[in-house]
Amino acid sequence: MPHFFRDLPSLPELGATGAIDILVVAFVVYQCLMVVRGTRAAPILLGIVVIVCLYLVAVWAGLEALHSVLSLIVPYIGLAVLVLFQSESAARWRAWAGGGCLALPKGSTRPKWRMRS
Repeated sequence: MPHFFRDLPSLPELGATGAIDILVVAFVVYQCLMVVRGTRAAPILLGIVVIVCLYLVAVWAGLEALHSVLSLIVPYIGLAVLVLFQSESAARWRAWAGGGCLALPKGSTRPKWRMRS
């Protein structure tokens, strides 16, 4: 067991920049989880996380067949996340915009402009 710890690379020092970086990432992850919480997208997100974990295990363990199959799926996960969470992200952007130029009129579900023909 002592040989295991000796072979590990040394960990970098944690300075003020690193601590701020960790806090910002934690805040972003927390906000993403709050968008998903209580929605029908939560189980879908769990499935996406499982697929990504399986992919990482396949790469790490050298499972070529599983790696080949999952390598066809993993590149499209970003697009799937955008499509799945479109309604939640739109609601979040509207709430964030508040009464600014991005806000819709009260009771409106879509913009009031029309395309000219």
